[in-house]
Amino acid sequence: MWELQGWRDLEEKNKELRKSMAAAYDEGNREAVSNLQLELRKYMKGIFTKRRTMATHLLIFMISDELRNRKPYAVPVRVMPVASVKDLTIRALQVELKTVMEELNMKVVGFVTDGEWNSLRTMGTTRPTSIIQLIMQAKEEASKMRIQRLEDIFKPNLQINTPAPGQVTIIPKLKHEAVPHDDVAEIGIDMVRGLSFKEAMHKHHKRIYRWVPNPLPWVPGTSQESVLECMRSVMTTYLLRWKIRYYKENLGIDFSQNLYIPENAETDEVEDFNDREDDGHLFKRIVKCARCGNIEDCDISRWIEAMQDETTGLTAKALRGVDPQSVPDCERMFGKGVVDFLEKKGYDADAKFAKIVHNWHKATDGRGLSEEQRSQYNQDMLYYILDEWMPFHRQHHDFSQVDVNKPLKGIRGLSRETIIGITTNISSIERRRQQCHTRDLPPEHPRASTSDDVECFISILHHMLGRTFDHKAFMNAYRKIFTEFQKMLDQNLPYYYYKGLSERFTLGTLPSFNEPSASGIERLDRVRGRRMGNPGTSVASRATMPRQGQRTVRDKFHRRQEPLPPLQM
Repeated sequence: MWELQGWRDLEEKNKELRKSMAAAYDEGNREAVSNLQLELRKYMKGIFTKRRTMATHLLIFMISDELRNRKPYAVPVRVMPVASVKDLTIRALQVELKTVMEELNMKVVGFVTDGEWNSLRTMGTTRPTSIIQLIMQAKEEASKMRIQRLEDIFKPNLQINTPAPGQVTIIPKLKHEAVPHDDVAEIGIDMVRGLSFKEAMHKHHKRIYRWVPNPLPWVPGTSQESVLECMRSVMTTYLLRWKIRYYKENLGIDFSQNLYIPENAETDEVEDFNDREDDGHLFKRIVKCARCGNIEDCDISRWIEAMQDETTGLTAKALRGVDPQSVPDCERMFGKGVVDFLEKKGYDADAKFAKIVHNWHKATDGRGLSEEQRSQYNQDMLYYILDEWMPFHRQHHDFSQVDVNKPLKGIRGLSRETIIGITTNISSIERRRQQCHTRDLPPEHPRASTSDDVECFISILHHMLGRTFDHKAFMNAYRKIFTEFQKMLDQNLPYYYYKGLSERFTLGTLPSFNEPSASGIERLDRVRGRRMGNPGTSVASRATMPRQGQRTVRDKFHRRQEPLPPLQM
């Protein structure tokens, strides 16, 4: 695909070249053909350099009320074809949409995406929003410093017998705003007592981490740091703590007490702007790590044992991850039946992990919970991660004391993107919950940080246009698609869809998500049977009456047949 004007220029150039070549051939003029070489090179360059990558996906922007108490939950406002989108491009499109909404006097409080654009949750438009970004910036600055400059900062001049006999004056060669003079003096005192500069630096590296007994080396896996690596580790720590003090003193935001601070938090004139990751995507990422055996507290053999117990509701399809995008399969992996089974068997570590994940998912997708319960479940998940990342956080709640060389990848067996998403979402949700309570506002809907409405819109596209379609087909059916999207959502339309679940197409204000269901048993606390994988279930045929609960033809078409669990040899 080319830009429209570029394509027209190439088309005109093609006509000119064909005329010139035909004229030169008719006249037998070899010089004219030779002179066309330069023009042909420019033409060929234009063909291959101005060509764009063909779009393979649609990027959909939808706006939604954070209360989510009316249908439709979200309204599509922009659809554009893309092949791949960088973080900076998404940021620019986000700012553009935010600006338009603010011009319409709409208060914008956040932006939810999937995990493809992870930097949105660590870096804002004007400043870092996460302590993880501060660590990255500090490490980048320290890695660019040469060994001579670092030695000038940490290796002091020792002036003996001045100004008085028997005293030593310690003067740093090069002062740095992030490095306290007293700390450089401690290095000098160690050198006066007979330690070499390398030994004094290694001792100082452990001294500045009061709450971390064995700080990690600059290069992961090395048993002994060189003096350059040790200086960079120490310099990164000082730069991080200096940045935290700078933002606290100048902007009034404290990263020592908060892992994530949204944009606009430094002013009361506008609403905080929260960048979050879809909770459903995070849930699927956690389950994927569990299925791969990366999580130490999740022994997959015990989940296989739970699958053999029909009271757990766990199926072979859910355990294997046949459909990795299925949230119901993820809910079976960490369902209430599985948690109860692990507790009954005495698998304490596995049961604790499964219960934490189950409750965390309930906090964002479950009904019948109070705001206090949701907050507690989020805190349990956050503390589960911090217990390995910052083991001191329960005794000394100061994130500036974090080991800067601790890699995020592998914490609790999770990926780096998952750690960033979980810590950002929980910090953002709890901050917004506290703001709503302080300002006497209605609480934010638990599903406000999900993108399920976008997926519903995409399912309509697949239903009407097929699994694969191009941009032209989408634009031709644009009006019909949006008419389908708003059916039974607009009470003025003369038609409706009959559904068994009336809640999905209810008009007017919906009840609070915190109110318990009429049955008294919430969806995520209900153990679903495995009738589709049960070999004892008879199959209806023409000679027999269909039994109650049997799968319908439509269900068989849209959902894969679930295989039987493997035999235990």
